[in-house]
Amino acid sequence: MSESRTVNTNGRYSTSRVFGVPQEVHPSGRVFMEAHIKLRKGGVPAPRVHFHDDSGGATGKVWVGYVGDHLPNAQTN
Repeated sequence: MSESRTVNTNGRYSTSRVFGVPQEVHPSGRVFMEAHIKLRKGGVPAPRVHFHDDSGGATGKVWVGYVGDHLPNAQTN
């Protein structure tokens, strides 16, 4: 459920995975949502859900930042 090293270190790819959250989760109101799941096995499109798990944090919730097509990376570029 994590991203590749390329996505994590390349600002062009990682910024597309930064989504809004309440300030109780992060003071900036935005977090990098590396964790994701694929909603469909194989095939195209294979939608993803990117999320931030704050279940053990201030809000006690899981925040969904994105549901949709695969976000940009070195292979989809």
